[in-house]
Amino acid sequence: NKLWRGIRSARNDSTKSHFVTLHDLDPAAAELLWSFRKLLLERFGSLLAAWQQGLDTRKAGRLDEEEFCSRCADIGFESDAHLLFAVLRSGPHKDTIDLSDIDLGATQAYYRDDEQLSTMRGTQSSPEASPRS
Repeated sequence: NKLWRGIRSARNDSTKSHFVTLHDLDPAAAELLWSFRKLLLERFGSLLAAWQQGLDTRKAGRLDEEEFCSRCADIGFESDAHLLFAVLRSGPHKDTIDLSDIDLGATQAYYRDDEQLSTMRGTQSSPEASPRS
């Protein structure tokens, strides 16, 4: 309860929201993730297209840290790609990342063979969509 009160007071939450976001817990990591996501959406139009055309160029289905950092440089990501890799990994035991580490919805679209994401609802995939608030 003390932690929850601290988070609510730190973000000046008068809405009494029952959700804690990454931005509440680690604002620097949240900003890193959202700047990466925004770049991918601006450059490729969707996170699935970004994975297929900009990140997983070998079509291996996964990227190790060295390859991920190289792809980040290629697409113009100027922040710390090594830190981003660490934030994206779904566990300390993993030495690679895959599309599901970047976006579960894009992974689901891939398995539905829905490259246009035409079965997705809403506009939450725009570069401006961010849970910062």
